[in-house]
Amino acid sequence: INKKILRYIINTTISNAKKDIQELKFLDPCAGTGNFILTLLYDQYQLNDNIHIIYNILDNYIGIEIDPMLINFHKIQINLLLKYLSNNTCSYLEINVIQGDATYKKDILEKLQHFNIKESNKFDIILGNPPYVALYGRRGIHKNESLREYYIKNYDFIPSTVENGKLNMTMFFIEQAIKLCKRKGIISFIIDISFFETAFDLIRKYILENTTV
Repeated sequence: INKKILRYIINTTISNAKKDIQELKFLDPCAGTGNFILTLLYDQYQLNDNIHIIYNILDNYIGIEIDPMLINFHKIQINLLLKYLSNNTCSYLEINVIQGDATYKKDILEKLQHFNIKESNKFDIILGNPPYVALYGRRGIHKNESLREYYIKNYDFIPSTVENGKLNMTMFFIEQAIKLCKRKGIISFIIDISFFETAFDLIRKYILENTTV
């Protein structure tokens, strides 16, 4: 991801949050190797020159990633950054990255409860670059029918009348983010331009009905 784009998204989101950064709860539901959190930590240190602010941000940060190898890279990169910023004097052992698929609602909600994330205690800021993966067409991934039925039954943006349809993984990340975000929280995602095509009309409608854009 282009660093200029990352910084623009992060800086705009934080400035609109209108809270002290140390009070904000962050979620990256598609955390990967940690591009968002690494950029956030580095830039905040450059602004404040205070490693304790970096610790506070990490205390309030949770990432979700399905690939255990990427989780390891994520944690290693954060600690390498901390060592660099602190002249090799600081590290952070308990980095909050959950292994799981953020689109599996029940599983993720149960894991988030270990961090005291509940219906009344959600995230202020949700950042991410959700996977753009179609569940249809020649280039789509082939999910088994039971999993496809799970998505259709468990996601509110899909009307009960829909038995099939052009679904994309980005759609599920968006609804999940809306569910996990505080009422006056902010969601900032990098999404493909095809979001404006007909296939995405149901999730666009859901966004307009449940958020302020």
